[in-house]
Amino acid sequence: MASKKVVVAGATGLVGNAALRHFGTSAACEVVALSRRKPRDLYGARHVAIDLTSEADCPCRGRAAGRHPPDLRRAL
Repeated sequence: MASKKVVVAGATGLVGNAALRHFGTSAACEVVALSRRKPRDLYGARHVAIDLTSEADCPCRGRAAGRHPPDLRRAL
């Protein structure tokens, strides 16, 4: 079992896809890929289809609404 979890936002973009490839090929990490469209190659990651700019997809976006994002230790 992986000891660390890595969440890659924008997994179909240039930097996000490189991060997905890097961490996805590492057995030490569980990788979750966030993007609107599924990447061509997930490199072993799990894909979550989400638009982070859409409040319908991500209702925790606004702190003004009294909602807070989940606790993340590192963001790529």
